[in-house]
Amino acid sequence: FSPSKFGIGKGMLVVKKGIDKIQIPKSMIKVERSKTTPLHTNVVLVITEVFPSSRCEEMAKILRGNATAKQKRAHLTKHLSSMVENVLYAKGLSREIIDQYIDNSNEQGCNNHCHLIGVADPTSMIPEGCVFITGLGKRFLGNVFLTRYPCTEAKDGLVARQAGMNEIKTDDMYAFLHSFPF
Repeated sequence: FSPSKFGIGKGMLVVKKGIDKIQIPKSMIKVERSKTTPLHTNVVLVITEVFPSSRCEEMAKILRGNATAKQKRAHLTKHLSSMVENVLYAKGLSREIIDQYIDNSNEQGCNNHCHLIGVADPTSMIPEGCVFITGLGKRFLGNVFLTRYPCTEAKDGLVARQAGMNEIKTDDMYAFLHSFPF
């Protein structure tokens, strides 16, 4: 990258209701703008991945209950990451409980964990301490355990409650959130 009026940003761009131009929040700026005369005044946008990925779409089918047996086997038999195990242990879960969860998952041939990619609330309407999992319809999971990636410390994981329809401030915003692909 060469110096520009913008600097260097990194992060996920998300559609936000009522905004029709790209807006980069300060949290996405990783290198401040050049203090010298910029070599160019244009912004270069490099897209490395588009969501939903095929993996995310397959996970959506599983959570919605309309996946093939092959898709379920491919995703629901994946082992819990050792990073996540370590964070759970650091959060206070005993090794026994973690091992019991893993054993139960192996015996049943499936598990209750999956890897989804999240973004910050584009509506500012989701209550603090909650998440909205788009694409589930009226299916309600209750509490979910979230981690950042990579996760190496106890502070990298937290339990959040899934926000229901009655908690999103307007029907319009609820419909907007549900319009996002999984």
